[in-house]
Amino acid sequence: MTVARTVLVIDDDPDIRELLQDVLRDRGFHVDCAPDGDAGVAKAIHAPPDLVICDMMMPRASGFTVLERLKQQHRLPVPIIMLTGNDSDHQRLYAEFLGVDAYLNKPVLPHELFETVDRFCPPVVLATPSTAS
Repeated sequence: MTVARTVLVIDDDPDIRELLQDVLRDRGFHVDCAPDGDAGVAKAIHAPPDLVICDMMMPRASGFTVLERLKQQHRLPVPIIMLTGNDSDHQRLYAEFLGVDAYLNKPVLPHELFETVDRFCPPVVLATPSTAS
């Protein structure tokens, strides 16, 4: 028996949120979403997910602010994948400095996204008691 893991998707683009929600649910994840960094931080603190996928450029609080709040201020032990259209080395290095676990560029290939998600949020399989015959 596999336990559903929770992924929090933080992105201001509703199409991206819906797409990620659909593909992750199809892979057996429970998915929660937030439309901006402030809402995402609040959700993550209130009910810590098993993984966060976060955009970089968002209103109210950027992905950098999300990283700083979750990793440094609240020390939330959750892996964070930054999914961004910005492929700047400077931005990547800053995200790494703040504690990002993975940095993926949009558009991301599905296998690359799934491999990264699985690396940081593998399925939890519960052992079932064997029956004696």
